Amino acid sequence: MSLWDKMAPMALYAVTIRITATPEQAGPAVQEQIAALQELEQAGRIRLAGRLEREDGFLAIFQAKDLLDARATAEEFPLIEAGMASWSLRLFEELQK
Repeated sequence: MSLWDKMAPMALYAVTIRITATPEQAGPAVQEQIAALQELEQAGRIRLAGRLEREDGFLAIFQAKDLLDARATAEEFPLIEAGMASWSLRLFEELQK
């Protein structure tokens, strides 16, 4: 990674993950998903993440260089990678305080 890449501002992206598999099928992948989000948080890339009501999915707002980087990150999430969830990815613009 170049110095320029380190200095470039990161955009925020929101990924919504909706589990489509049964709880029994998705169980291990759900635990892996939580671990993956915690790993991104430890890397300083998560702004907000958590489970959705009824525990049928996740929402995460995270930093990425661009849409391609955000998509690559999302596609590596265990539930998405395993084909056990539908998902959407959008650029997220935080309101200025």
